Amino acid sequence: MTVRERIMAALTRAEGPICDDHLARMAGLRYRQQANSLCSQLAREGLILRKRGQCSECVKEGKKNAKLVNVVLAVGDASLTVDLGTPAPPRDPPPLGSRSEVSTGCPWYWEGNVQACLVAWLTGQGYEIRRVADTASREHGPDIIAVKDGKELRVSVKGYPEGGKPTRPTVQGRHWFAHAVFEALLHRDEDPDVHLAMAFPDFRTYRRLARRIEWLRTNLPLGVYWVQQCGEVKPE
Repeated sequence: MTVRERIMAALTRAEGPICDDHLARMAGLRYRQQANSLCSQLAREGLILRKRGQCSECVKEGKKNAKLVNVVLAVGDASLTVDLGTPAPPRDPPPLGSRSEVSTGCPWYWEGNVQACLVAWLTGQGYEIRRVADTASREHGPDIIAVKDGKELRVSVKGYPEGGKPTRPTVQGRHWFAHAVFEALLHRDEDPDVHLAMAFPDFRTYRRLARRIEWLRTNLPLGVYWVQQCGEVKPE
């Protein structure tokens, strides 16, 4: 059974709207981001409904926070209306590192976690998410494509290297930063009208590099999203 089939089977078994975290567990996925990426694709195909609401499994656990949830649509009925509940007020940030690391088993600064935090933040800002690359499989193309008010945003997302590798994290981080900048240049060449940005976990190495290319960022232009350890996103 493919990952896509496992996700659809899990959604069919679910007793109501279900978030990516619980969906990944029910489908036996290694990474939450696989559920995030494939559900975005299934929503674009009209097979599921994906929006902010109450997760039925979270409610069972006594959690009533609003988050992205997924529901299978009846075949051929993409207009089906599903009651996802009234979104609860935003909660205070969870303890440092708890949200992303618990959901994926990877460090909060792993690229997939950084990407997931930014996708959730952009959705809350009114963006329609058109593409979320599968970081676990090294999928090619823009990491995130989002649209708001008819304007397309393309974001290159990078994590931060773990220690214990042959190349020091600070050195590898500079390579990843340069790659993100180069990706932005390619996107600008492909379409001069899109908004461009990069997203990084908030580390000193990346902050210093961003300051050193301030001229390029102003003239390209090129935005930066800083993802905090607590899951918050700070645009620059």
